[in-house]
Amino acid sequence: MDSRSDWQQLCLLLDMDPELVDEYDLNPRRMERRGNAVRLTSDGATVYIKRMRKGQPGLDAVHQLTERLARQGVRVPRMLQNKYGDPWMRGEMGDFYVLPQIVGRPMRLDDESEFVEVARVLGAWHRHAAAEPGRFAQPLRADLTYWWGLARVKLDSYREYALDRRTATELDELFLSVREDLDRQLARALAYLPRAQYGALCERAGKRGELCHGNVVRQNLIRAQDGVYLLDHSHVFEGPQILDLANYIQRYAARFDWDRKLCAEALNAYRQERPLSEAEWLALAVLFAYPAGVLRILEYYYEQRQDWDEEDFCAAFAQACEWDQARIQFHESAFADALSPIDESGGGEERIPPPSWALMPNGSFSRPRDEGDDDDALVHWGPLSSDRDLPEITAAPVPAPRVRPGRQTGLWRPPV
Repeated sequence: MDSRSDWQQLCLLLDMDPELVDEYDLNPRRMERRGNAVRLTSDGATVYIKRMRKGQPGLDAVHQLTERLARQGVRVPRMLQNKYGDPWMRGEMGDFYVLPQIVGRPMRLDDESEFVEVARVLGAWHRHAAAEPGRFAQPLRADLTYWWGLARVKLDSYREYALDRRTATELDELFLSVREDLDRQLARALAYLPRAQYGALCERAGKRGELCHGNVVRQNLIRAQDGVYLLDHSHVFEGPQILDLANYIQRYAARFDWDRKLCAEALNAYRQERPLSEAEWLALAVLFAYPAGVLRILEYYYEQRQDWDEEDFCAAFAQACEWDQARIQFHESAFADALSPIDESGGGEERIPPPSWALMPNGSFSRPRDEGDDDDALVHWGPLSSDRDLPEITAAPVPAPRVRPGRQTGLWRPPV
């Protein structure tokens, strides 16, 4: 840049404290916004500057976490120290930290081997990620009863909006044709949450300081010369780590039509780094019952979170519905035995699942057959998808969403 005043003015335009450049002895040649960071190129290096809105205690916790992970051999970017030896700077405009650029390429998550490799990387991150209980506590982040219940409320809002529109769009009609099925899937998943003892998993995670990364997406996965890096630790929260695992598989397995053997390979790769308990397997069965892909497209459309035209939305929704059918088929085959047993004689008695789940070569999770098993036994380890196996379902209680007008639609948005 031509002068000190030029980059100081640009710092202000980028919502960045100009003092940071001096504290880190940076000599800016170019600055530009990249997502929620500022990319600064100096004479010899490129760094990324981020502002942490949680305040210094949050930055201290993130710094200690990334240092702990790096010491254990997990590849993460480490905060750079300023000239005073501090890993962050508290300025008038907020708390800032600086990260080195990780030179490499984004992971190709449409490649089977890289899809599996990221599952292994996530398992290693989870195995070593821990903090003093309460340092990353954000109870609402892991409260699936709230978020899944909110998703049902939003479906009703989308329906009302589609029906009230003077002229229904093509996507309105597509959505209305599957809305009842989506609502049934959500109700079913909500009904099984307590049966999978998900609340106990959350309680245990809180006591152990178990951490989720919170943003395992392609943009944050970089293949460098020395391995795969997991970036962006500004979304870390305390909660059951299977949330990260399920979200990752849900987001990217669709690209492979939920291939059962490939998903089993990814789950095995994760499990080799970070073993899963019996309770976590049961909770995974419920997490994979959630129609995340279809709901994501609907949220993009009705809350105007993507600037696509109608044709693109319809194509994306049709693809999401096709992938969702593949998810259902995977779920029914892979986790058919992973839920509380149902007494088909009508008594409705439930028992605790046996402790010997095994990942089978065909990608299913099954209990090895015991010699004493009775072929005519009435107890059936029923799949999630069987409506006759469901308890009576009522709408889950959720806090009323905060009403906030959308840009054009006037729809409320969920609380931030």
